[in-house]
Amino acid sequence: MNCKFCQSPNTIKYGYRSETHYYKCKDCGRKFSGKMAPENMHFSKKIINESIDLFYYGIPLRDISRHILISEKTYVDPSSIWRWILRFSRKAEQILNNVNIGHSQRWIVCENKIKNGSRTWLIIDVLDFTTRFLLASLVTANRSLEQIKELFLIAHSRTNNTPIQVVTNRYAVYSEVVEQVFGANTEHIKHIKGKGIRSDIDTHIIRLFQRTTQGRTDILGRLRTPESVKVIAQGYTFYYNFMCPLKELGNLTPSMKVGLNDIFDNWIKVMDHYLEV
Repeated sequence: MNCKFCQSPNTIKYGYRSETHYYKCKDCGRKFSGKMAPENMHFSKKIINESIDLFYYGIPLRDISRHILISEKTYVDPSSIWRWILRFSRKAEQILNNVNIGHSQRWIVCENKIKNGSRTWLIIDVLDFTTRFLLASLVTANRSLEQIKELFLIAHSRTNNTPIQVVTNRYAVYSEVVEQVFGANTEHIKHIKGKGIRSDIDTHIIRLFQRTTQGRTDILGRLRTPESVKVIAQGYTFYYNFMCPLKELGNLTPSMKVGLNDIFDNWIKVMDHYLEV
């Protein structure tokens, strides 16, 4: 039995309680149970991974619970699944905050409206043209200058350079932010559908991206609080970049196309990387 915390094989049995063996690691000194579940959790990594993956695929919580009951012969309350999703989505955002994709010449800024009960949210995405890597996302009720500026700064922090071109829609706030953040070094292109070959290419990329992220629209439309909307939007950004192979990239994920060394192609790897004691 390897240690659940440091992965050392140098462990000893350390008692038996409630039909469960416990172990102690001689290297890090921590104690842990012999269950297949992550420490301090009751269900296996396999069930947790499958639940979070199904959620980001667009499946409602109650349907996920029924699926786990049928496939694993184990009942998981939807509220438990929701806690896993929030916990590991926040962990995924921490990983994403340390990502740098290197050189990025052209950004495409996409917008999409999300109907959430009586509210309408606007989700704004900054996409790298070449790799389709989703550099940053913002969920907002409006396009305030400060919010767009923060979005661009986050996207910029995940690259090694100032973009040569930023493609957006016609709203004036984007011109102001591009000038404030990047100055004359960056060309701001206002995307107008059907105006030239370059515009047609951008339109095609935007449509492909919106089709791929339709599940996100459905998910965010079901959430109740602004805080949960923001957490899940960031979790989806991670899911899209690391776990969604894209046909236009030869069935590579954006993170693979970028060439990132850390491959988080499932939620078990996120758990192993950032599981709390």
